[in-house]
Amino acid sequence: MRLVRIASLALACGAAAYSLPPAQAAWGQDDPKAHHDGFCSDEKFGEKFAEIQKTRADRLAQRLKLTDAQKAALKDAQDVRAKAMLDGRTAMCAAKPGEMTFDKRLEFRQSRLQARLDAMKAETPKLLAFYNSLDERQKGQYDEMTRHEGFRHHGGFMGHHGWGEDGPRDRHDD
Repeated sequence: MRLVRIASLALACGAAAYSLPPAQAAWGQDDPKAHHDGFCSDEKFGEKFAEIQKTRADRLAQRLKLTDAQKAALKDAQDVRAKAMLDGRTAMCAAKPGEMTFDKRLEFRQSRLQARLDAMKAETPKLLAFYNSLDERQKGQYDEMTRHEGFRHHGGFMGHHGWGEDGPRDRHDD
């Protein structure tokens, strides 16, 4: 059962990692080209993601009362996720789906999914190492937290809960 939870957690991470919203200029638009262009033109993407990750790590460390070793394991998982996200974003932004034929757009979608899967595979060992470093009390708390957050559209392990007009929004901001 624990392996199923961890696998679910890893899946949620992979999905959350690549589901960050587009830049503010494209918010609220349903046009895939506008979404892609907005996402790819956001020059502060890396900074925003790093800020979200730090906030989440700080909150998680406080709630679970993480030790220094556990904080280091969490940081390792975050570093792998950040690299995978930025690499995936670079690859996605190199393509121009608005200028593609239908069959090329399908190939583009497949490559995006493959990038997500590759990122999840890269991240899973670090996530498992972090999770396995937790004691039983911490695992129970962590499982409870991810049970409520892990499968929201933009939620998940250290994911975010949406974006407002001024940038990232946490569920506590609602």
